[in-house]
Amino acid sequence: MIKNLTTLNTAIENSCLIENWGKECINKTDQEIPYGIGVSDGQENIFSSNDSFTTSGYMYLDDLLTTDINGQLGYQKNIIINVFQAKSNELMDSYQTAIDLHQYLTQRKYDVRISLNKSVKCEFCYFAFLTVNLRTFPTCL
Repeated sequence: MIKNLTTLNTAIENSCLIENWGKECINKTDQEIPYGIGVSDGQENIFSSNDSFTTSGYMYLDDLLTTDINGQLGYQKNIIINVFQAKSNELMDSYQTAIDLHQYLTQRKYDVRISLNKSVKCEFCYFAFLTVNLRTFPTCL
């Protein structure tokens, strides 16, 4: 399972689409704008809309489900990727980073959907999220 998350993270980093990438984070929704607390570097860095970057983002595990994959017991991890893009007069297509990342991951054969969360009221950014379904099997010990 770690390999899938590592591979997904590497794909996002290699896309060069998100300037301030938080990798896997703990998702927090106790404020108007969701934010992630970084866990991969041992620091508690915050990832959300950030004036210092045109684009920011992070991913987190949303759900873990059992599923039947070709007659075998498997698991589906639903990973959410939150993407924040600064509002700018030059960038009229407000969700372009999320759209480009969706296309990039789709081309690399990830099962990915793009969505908007209209309840998030971000005055200085555009917010979209992608859902990536990673399928895996248990490791036999």
